[in-house]
Amino acid sequence: MPVKHLIGSLLISALAVLGLKLPIVVAQEADLRLIVPDHLIESGLAQHLFPRFRFKTRIRVEAILEGENGAASLLPEAGDGIAVMSSADGVPYHLVSISADPAQQEKIAKLLDWLQSGPGRAAIESFKPDGSQLFTPGAKKIIEEVKIEIEGDANLGSKLALLHCGRCHVVDSRNPFGGIGSTPSFGALKTLPDWPESFAAFWTINPHPAFTQIEGITEPFDPARPSPIAPLVMTIEEVEAIASFVSKMPTKDLGGTVEAR
Repeated sequence: MPVKHLIGSLLISALAVLGLKLPIVVAQEADLRLIVPDHLIESGLAQHLFPRFRFKTRIRVEAILEGENGAASLLPEAGDGIAVMSSADGVPYHLVSISADPAQQEKIAKLLDWLQSGPGRAAIESFKPDGSQLFTPGAKKIIEEVKIEIEGDANLGSKLALLHCGRCHVVDSRNPFGGIGSTPSFGALKTLPDWPESFAAFWTINPHPAFTQIEGITEPFDPARPSPIAPLVMTIEEVEAIASFVSKMPTKDLGGTVEAR
């Protein structure tokens, strides 16, 4: 018997004598079972795409073959669904929802969003196992940006945002490394559906009340509980100026909706 096998047998015997149990490795169950043609698995595309999607969303996708029970399918020339990519010879692959379960439909929608987003499209384009482009991404998801006009001096707001907000947030290319790691950038905040309200009344959102004063609106700090950092004192006109500046910033494509946790 080879030495390594002998050592393994002795170890198992010793554990059994001591009454110890060997750990049982259980494969994690998939969050979403996706039916794909066998050539997507054989080519390695499924193994290339879905771990990247999981890193973004924490959703584990299992690629299964036709004939098995899945919640959605990604098949060539499917009549329904949305084309998310094409083969090198132009055959489209459609993502089709099969399950009626709302939880599964939500996961399928997130997969669709990701495949149409910048990161998802880049993942498809970067799959070149033999150096050639085997698949091309489908149509890019169009982010419909509603133009919101906010009164205020946007030029002044640009300066104030960098001066006051830049000590915690990345405002734009002027301070790309100036924010705190756990604090969202202005670009990320702009993707939130309620960003106008958030910027217009930011001093009411934690942790801002602890160190922010808006002249004529907020109450003075309690002397027994002073600001933990250098106080931020602003006028309502300056708040409007910052909001006006943000309204003119382009909305970034972050590959999906930003979720607050």
